[in-house]
Amino acid sequence: MVFRGFLGRLFDPHRGDVGRLVRAFPLALQEDVRAASEVLPFENRTLRLAHGQARYVDNFVSDYRLRYLKLRGEEVELPYRVYFEEPEQSVVSNLSEVQQRIVSCIYLRHHNGFVRQKYLEKLIGASDHFICPFTVQLIGEYVVEILYVVEKLITPAVLPEYAAFVASNQFYWKQTESRMISYWNEYYRREFPKLGDYVGKRLVDRLSGASRAVLDFNLGDTPNNDAGQSR
Repeated sequence: MVFRGFLGRLFDPHRGDVGRLVRAFPLALQEDVRAASEVLPFENRTLRLAHGQARYVDNFVSDYRLRYLKLRGEEVELPYRVYFEEPEQSVVSNLSEVQQRIVSCIYLRHHNGFVRQKYLEKLIGASDHFICPFTVQLIGEYVVEILYVVEKLITPAVLPEYAAFVASNQFYWKQTESRMISYWNEYYRREFPKLGDYVGKRLVDRLSGASRAVLDFNLGDTPNNDAGQSR
């Protein structure tokens, strides 16, 4: 049975896409990610874009601008975007709760901001550490409505996990902060003339403060400043 499963993966036409998804999560979740990927609509290569046009998809999971990040000592690779249509909810509901949260994380990299927000809202109240890279990535993006959801998601209960993640990826975090400021300046400065009033700034300040406490506690350790650079 194990050999048969290996052969099935070897000749799977979506092996590259699934492999990229597997690498976005801790090794211990490999089989859960593969189970979650089975509900993804690989059969549909015609993507409906936000303005109504259709586009043929060669790869469902983009390997452009991959993010290599440290998560509890493991390296995970966050894809830039995914190009799936949404799965049938009746099929997703047959997955375990962890697998359902994996599906939600995958859709946080979706090309459509409305879809990213929808699946982010499903994660409110979740405390799994593997969620952190996906939600932190959203802080450096431009959809302000999503940032308000991130603010709800990062509760005091999960803040230590986020603080540890940020502390382990300082170079990446500085990039995220810079992008947040750039998007504020480009799109939201009229609405929020003071950067301090912008939700992205609140999130950055909160996580930066929490991560400094982690770094101070581990003063004898050298943080991995290279983690998060694009390869």
